[in-house]
Amino acid sequence: MTVATGLMALAVAMLGQAGPPVSSTPLDQKDVTLQFSSSNASDWARFYPKSAQERGVEGSVDVRCRIEAQKLAECVAVSEAPTGEGFGKAAVDIFSQVMVSPRAKDGTPTDHRLIVLHFDFTLH
Repeated sequence: MTVATGLMALAVAMLGQAGPPVSSTPLDQKDVTLQFSSSNASDWARFYPKSAQERGVEGSVDVRCRIEAQKLAECVAVSEAPTGEGFGKAAVDIFSQVMVSPRAKDGTPTDHRLIVLHFDFTLH
């Protein structure tokens, strides 16, 4: 292989990359600082599924998202209990309002990383 061929192969390989390498290990919410758009409980109450709230049903959800430019993107509920009550969609809607610190608590960048977040829906 000539130097020119090697450089061409390297350039093609680099063009095929879709950005910086991403760690395959998802972050946990304890690994980052999350900033909610509101800390007022009444603002968050609007996300509680109405039917579940009226029947006194509480729930919990785990959501997996990708961090992009300090925002959560491509969020999907990966576990929800109880199922069929709307808690998964509600949690995804809540996390769409959250900003994420640009660096994890260990100093590594968060951009393009996966994160798993937990949310409990409780009635007080």
